[in-house]
Amino acid sequence: MAKVTESLRSAGEDVLLLDSGGFLPQMSVDGGDLKKIAAAGFAGAKIMGYDGMNVTVGDLSQGVSFLKDEAAKAG
Repeated sequence: MAKVTESLRSAGEDVLLLDSGGFLPQMSVDGGDLKKIAAAGFAGAKIMGYDGMNVTVGDLSQGVSFLKDEAAKAG
């Protein structure tokens, strides 16, 4: 997805990349740290060039301040 978006934007195309919500994990399936998993997800979204993301209840699983901090880091 990142390459396609980058390619279209480089060609001068208007691209709006949005996530509909449910982006962050509510529970770990392998015992991993949810905050690290969520931070990695935001890093990936930054690489892909997301323009916006809807927030759902599950996206608030680590708290509002965590969500705001990670979103700010991702731009």
